Amino acid sequence: MGTIILLVFFALLLLVIYGSPELQFFALLGGLVLFPDNLILLQHPTLTPYQIILAGFFITEVINFFDRFKKSLFTFPIKISFLIVFIVILVLSYKHGGIGYSTYEALRFFMDKYCGLLAAFICAYRCGEKKVLTLFIPILTIFCVCGLIEFLLNHNYLRALIYYAFPTPKDIGFGPEGITQGFESGSWRYRISITTKHPTALGNLLTVCFLFFLPYLKSELIKKNYVWGILGLILVTTFISGSRTALACIFVFTLWYIIIPHHLSFKIIFLALLLFAGEHFLTSAVEDFSKRGQGSSIALRQDQLLFSIASIANEPIFGNGFYYTQRTALATDNDGKLLYENKSEVGGLESIVFRVLIDQGIIGMFAVILIYMSIFFYFFVRRKRIPLYATQGYLITGATFFFLILSGEIGKNAEMCFIIIGLTMGLCSQKETCEEDNNVLANAK
Repeated sequence: MGTIILLVFFALLLLVIYGSPELQFFALLGGLVLFPDNLILLQHPTLTPYQIILAGFFITEVINFFDRFKKSLFTFPIKISFLIVFIVILVLSYKHGGIGYSTYEALRFFMDKYCGLLAAFICAYRCGEKKVLTLFIPILTIFCVCGLIEFLLNHNYLRALIYYAFPTPKDIGFGPEGITQGFESGSWRYRISITTKHPTALGNLLTVCFLFFLPYLKSELIKKNYVWGILGLILVTTFISGSRTALACIFVFTLWYIIIPHHLSFKIIFLALLLFAGEHFLTSAVEDFSKRGQGSSIALRQDQLLFSIASIANEPIFGNGFYYTQRTALATDNDGKLLYENKSEVGGLESIVFRVLIDQGIIGMFAVILIYMSIFFYFFVRRKRIPLYATQGYLITGATFFFLILSGEIGKNAEMCFIIIGLTMGLCSQKETCEEDNNVLANAK
């Protein structure tokens, strides 16, 4: 079985090099979803399966299709913000280590974090949407069914096969038994992760997939019963993932999707009724989140905030350096146990705000906000001209940023979301280009 898993990896690598744009996109996404970031295929330099697949895509584009690649860079809608973020990361690397290994580490960081967005855009700009949907729906259905099987068996056989297939696994993050464990019989909530590193990462991925398919309820591209079926399956899988943040994001942004087309008076009345009806729920939710020992409680977040403030006291502008929290406060041994037990009261610093401020300071936080705001406004201003893709885009982007603020980055969840955002951005840009070309032809006549 381990050989089969390795063959799956090499198949994804071949697809990203030789496949159609649709297959390239799913190979990129599969490299992230199927192979968590704590697995490595090569030791020197350290390379994960996803990094090899992503590098294979860009090497192929530059060597074989350089003119097309160059055109894609100019077509990329947020290239200015992308460039600013790249410059900020280089400045941070110089600040924390000068030119040398620190620069290499910064380039690796930028490649891992943001270049999946560009790669997915390049693929999607050449994709046929019907072909994407023809692949996306069955792939997502199989993925969710695997989650239901994991839930019923209370044992993650699939993740075990993947972890033990690779010759050089890094720290697992769960302990050896955590590779296969499901939810404990005395646990206060269900937990599944399928092939992802953590249930929170799975919840974020499912949230984005739900919001990707939600606007198709108003489209003729997919039959309504198919849309309702996939939305229901995603919702059930999200519930058994145990991610409260995912359920909250789905609820909030589905409501936003429902009320945003209506007039202001309707929105005000609807929100007033919602607040009135949700008063009891909000009170009980606050009480639930206030309990220590039940996930990311309010008390835990207060501890994390105080820890973050203390950590950036000496370097508030530039932070302490890339991966500082990962290598110090949150460092683990090969069994996934914290090396510094005195830091365990801060949990995993479950908010992108905490980690980015500690590692990259205020300037790094500015770069993160800039990239998400640029993407969001790109979609939002096009919501009337290109309603389907633009609506998908701003819902996904808003939910991703909201999720990261509430529960942070874990298991490359942000990168997974960037790839799906890149898909939506590519389809939106493709549609916009077609409309502009049609207008030029109409004016010429």
